[in-house]
Amino acid sequence: MIRSFLFLLMITVVFACKEENNRVVSLNKENTPLQDTYFTVLGYGYPDVTRQELTYGVSEKWRIKNIDVAGCEVTQKLIDSVATENAKTFAAIEKKYGKNWKEKYEQDILNFEIKRREVVGLLNVSPLFRVQLKACNMKINEANKEIKQLKSEIYEVVVYSYDKDFKKNNCCTLRVDTKNRTVNLIQ
Repeated sequence: MIRSFLFLLMITVVFACKEENNRVVSLNKENTPLQDTYFTVLGYGYPDVTRQELTYGVSEKWRIKNIDVAGCEVTQKLIDSVATENAKTFAAIEKKYGKNWKEKYEQDILNFEIKRREVVGLLNVSPLFRVQLKACNMKINEANKEIKQLKSEIYEVVVYSYDKDFKKNNCCTLRVDTKNRTVNLIQ
């Protein structure tokens, strides 16, 4: 009985992977930004979590979202379709931001890493942040933070943790102004 179940499970996994491998990526006809007015840059392979956090942080400013598309394996067909879609997207981004947009984007990502540390430092010394953590029954080292740059010196921070069942529990959303060194509660 157990062998039969394991055999069926292996067959299901093999066919599920094969179906995804034959997939060709296409966003829409013109490859214009999707309905939410973000440009979509596709990626594949093993995710770089640090890079994902940094690109998320500047996504609001640049209106660029990075989405990983891949099944169990990455095929040449998938690589080619991602390259084709990204070429169209990069052309649209270049039209909006200019020829040297990639250098500016990468520089913003590097700057965001530095600013992110400044934001976390401001949060850690903020009495408001500590009150919110206490209200959510969180210790400072248990709080996860999604940080997004809204303007040059303005950042939105969503503070959350996970419970024992790995369910995400949002604590609060804060706005941090690094120029004025203030922390305000949004919700």
